[in-house]
Amino acid sequence: MELAGRALRLERALAALLAAAVLAAAWAQAGSPLAERIRSGRPWLAWVAAREPGVPVPTFHLAVYDPARRRLILLHVPGDEKVDGRRTLDETYRRALKGAKDPAAAESAAEDLAQSFLAALSPEPIPEISARLELPIHSLADEDEPALEAVRALKARTRSARAWAAWTAAAARGLLRGDRAALDPLLFALELRRVPADSLEP
Repeated sequence: MELAGRALRLERALAALLAAAVLAAAWAQAGSPLAERIRSGRPWLAWVAAREPGVPVPTFHLAVYDPARRRLILLHVPGDEKVDGRRTLDETYRRALKGAKDPAAAESAAEDLAQSFLAALSPEPIPEISARLELPIHSLADEDEPALEAVRALKARTRSARAWAAWTAAAARGLLRGDRAALDPLLFALELRRVPADSLEP
């Protein structure tokens, strides 16, 4: 009888844990910009800073993911592009890094200027850019096609157990802070697993 009682308590505890996990997942997805875009079928935009070992300045790309068509477009913003009328994107990054001593802050500063530059060029308003992603690249095999290298690296990372562990840990840390957008990189990786190779467009 005692054994049956313990089994019943264990079942109830497991059921409570499962219910809590489901509620937590629903809460997280309700505030995730990417999850909302997937539900509505609208494009989701993110900055991707691709960094090669030993190269001081990353290459910057705007990722446009269309969840309805399962298509990813990666737009490379050249480092020698004058994004504020005077300074190039690379110069903007270097100056911000010198002031902040923080690569993430320098990337944000460069991407903000690049966003203003692209908005001025675009005939239509650019949707909200809701995420910033770091992308390690082992080697830039084709320097003339940085977007091609970046899109290959994005797809390749979805086959890395270490990358999945990092995305999961970052999502957990963000959710503990109440930042539900921290779930987006993990969701994006899950979406990329389902994007066919011919729908990756540099």
